[in-house]
Amino acid sequence: MPGHNHEAQVLLFQDRPEMPALLLRDTFGMDLPDFKQAHIGCGDSSVFAIKPAQADQVSVLYGEGDTKVMAIITEVQQGKDDEKPYTWPLYVAAIRERLKCPVHLLVISSDRKIAKWAGTPIGCVYDSLRLNVSVLGPDNAPVVVDIEQARQMPELSVLSTVMHSENHDVLDATQAALDAVPPERMRIYHKLIEAHLNQAAAQHWREQMQTEQYGWQSEIARPFIEEGCAKGRAEDVLRILDANGVDLTDDQRDTILACTDIGQLDSWFDRALKATTARDIFMY
Repeated sequence: MPGHNHEAQVLLFQDRPEMPALLLRDTFGMDLPDFKQAHIGCGDSSVFAIKPAQADQVSVLYGEGDTKVMAIITEVQQGKDDEKPYTWPLYVAAIRERLKCPVHLLVISSDRKIAKWAGTPIGCVYDSLRLNVSVLGPDNAPVVVDIEQARQMPELSVLSTVMHSENHDVLDATQAALDAVPPERMRIYHKLIEAHLNQAAAQHWREQMQTEQYGWQSEIARPFIEEGCAKGRAEDVLRILDANGVDLTDDQRDTILACTDIGQLDSWFDRALKATTARDIFMY
C-alpha cells in the first residue's frame, strides 16, 4: 500500500492540477496546446474488473468552449516496479480512449536511481507501442528560491523541497510558502518535507521554524521548542545535583532526562538547589 510520502506527493498535484502542464512546458520545454483551465480527471484505467488499475493523478486541460485538449497522468514513483512498463501504457491507452484527447505520462521521483530507471524507453524496436515518458527528478526539478514564487504556488515549492532538500534557500522559500496553505494541508506537507531532510537540513528547518516569522510555524514548532526547553532544564537539574555531590542512580538520572513537564522540572530545580540526597529531589 502507498504510504504517506507517496500520497502526500500525489496530493500536491491534486491540489494544483495545472502543475503537471507547467512542469512539462517550463522544465521539459514541451510545446503544449493552449488551455484555459485544468481539472482533476479520473485515474481509473481498469479494462477488466478482475484486475483494477489506478493512475496516481490525472490532470485534464481544457481549451476554448470546455474542449479537452490534453490529459497528463502524474505518477509518483518511489521504487522500481517491474509491472510499470506494462501498466503505464495501459493507463495512457485507457485514459486516451475515455477522454478522446492526447495523453502524456509524467513520472515524479526524488530518487536519482529511480528517476533514471523510470526514464528507460518503454517498447523495443519491433514493438508497436513505444511510450514517451517525462521524468522529473532531482537533476531537473525546479529550484524554487524566490519567496513570492513560492507563495504563489506552494505545491511547487514543496515539491522543490522534496527534490532539493539540502538547499537551504529552497527550505526558506517553502517556509514562507506554507503560510499560504490551509492548516490541514500544511500539516501533511510539513510531514512530507521532514521525511526528506537530512540531519543538517532538518536542523536548519527547525531553527527557521523557531523564528516564528510565519503564522503556521508556532503551531508546528511548539512541540520542538518545548522539547528543547525541557531537555535544557533537565540538564540544569543534573548539573546542580552533581555540583552538590548528590548521588543518583542511572534510573533516577533517566527519569529526570525523560521528563517533558516543565512544571515538574522547575520543581526539581528548586529542590536541587538545597538537596543533599536523592530523597530531597524525589520526596520518597
